[in-house]
Amino acid sequence: MEREAPAKVVIVYYDCECGGEYRVSGKLFLDGDDVLFPHTCTKCEAGINLPEKYPTYKFKPV
Repeated sequence: MEREAPAKVVIVYYDCECGGEYRVSGKLFLDGDDVLFPHTCTKCEAGINLPEKYPTYKFKPV
């Protein structure tokens, strides 16, 4: 049986050491059993592969 509850949405960012933030920059790829998304920093343009797309949304109970 379904049940509903109030929740608030929060946006989760992944910050770079330079002060910028990583944004998803390409299509996903597989690394063994892992799915990774390429991201690029908005400030220094550094690249990193992460298991989620950032920014992402999470739900928190109210």
